[in-house]
Amino acid sequence: MAQRRYWTGEQDAMLLRMRSDGVPHADIADALGDRTESACVKRMDKLNRRAASAASGEKPKAAPRPFSDEDVATLLRMRDVEGREFSEIDAALGRNPGVSCQKYRQIKGLQAPPRRMDEVRNADVPAECVADRDERFALSHASITSAFFGDPLPGRSALDLRSPRHHSTEGKSHASHY
Repeated sequence: MAQRRYWTGEQDAMLLRMRSDGVPHADIADALGDRTESACVKRMDKLNRRAASAASGEKPKAAPRPFSDEDVATLLRMRDVEGREFSEIDAALGRNPGVSCQKYRQIKGLQAPPRRMDEVRNADVPAECVADRDERFALSHASITSAFFGDPLPGRSALDLRSPRHHSTEGKSHASHY
């Protein structure tokens, strides 16, 4: 994979000047030497979007940039010492939303939350949860109808779990319940 090359101010100025003169993207790419026609088209679109958002008064997004040692120190201080939210840290560092959270997780060696269902299914599950699940799977429904309609497993319904004093009928007739 080719290494990413950032556009310089001179290249942007040349691209804008040549496009305003009506020069095709292919000719601009040849003049720049190290850019393709597609790269020139994409860059021109980006510059046009920036100009449109600036004209409408929108705040431009922060450009991606590596974290400096000072940024990392600020991130750790604000999160660990001051207990700030990541949205506050992003704003203080001039970063896009969520960037400081990703960097914090990377620094701390924390696993990011799963984004896809297969990652959720394959996640490490505590042993007590697995034992409870296995116990539930060992139970069987009273009939295929109860399994189909989702009736609770034996011993798992709300009636089965209520305290003994509520469902004791010793010495009472069924008629007294009505």
